[in-house]
Amino acid sequence: MAGQEVLSDNNSLPLPFPASTAVARGDLLYWDTANFVCKPVALLTPGANEAADQTTIAPLFIGVAADVRLASETDNKGIRTVRVAGVFDFDTVAGYTPKLGDMVSVTRDGGAALVNQKVTNTGVTATTAIGKVIGIPTQAPNTQPWNTVQSKVRVKLNGRITDFP
Repeated sequence: MAGQEVLSDNNSLPLPFPASTAVARGDLLYWDTANFVCKPVALLTPGANEAADQTTIAPLFIGVAADVRLASETDNKGIRTVRVAGVFDFDTVAGYTPKLGDMVSVTRDGGAALVNQKVTNTGVTATTAIGKVIGIPTQAPNTQPWNTVQSKVRVKLNGRITDFP
C-alpha cells in the first residue's frame, strides 16, 4: 500500500472535497484555488511535461488524504481529514534510486496524468518539491513492513498551508 503515514504530530485539518470525487487514503492532494476544495493530484490538468506539473503542484500541495471519499458521495464540499504534514512511506517510480535528502514531488509514472500515490525525485530545487527523503527501507524480500522488493521511500511532506515564510 502506498502513501502510508508512519509518523504524525496531529498535523491534520478537516478540509472540503468536491461532490462525486473519489479519494483514497494516502492520496497526494492539492488545493483547487478556484473552487476552494481539496482534490487528488491525478485530477490536475496535465501541463507540458512532468516538470511543469511539479512546478504547478508545489505551491498548491495541501497534504495527504487520511480518509476515504467515495465517488458516489454527492454532498458538495464534504469534509474529510487531511494530513498537512507528516512522515509517510510512498512507492517511487521505476528506475529512481532514492538517496537521503532527495527532494521529491508528484509523478506521471510514464503516463499522461499524475499519479495519486507515487513520488519521484524532482532533480531541481525545493521550489518544485513537496517533500524530502528521510529514510530508505532495506527492501529485502519477505521482510516486514515492506514485504516486497519494490522501490519505496520514507519522506517528510509539508503541505503549503503549513509553510510560513
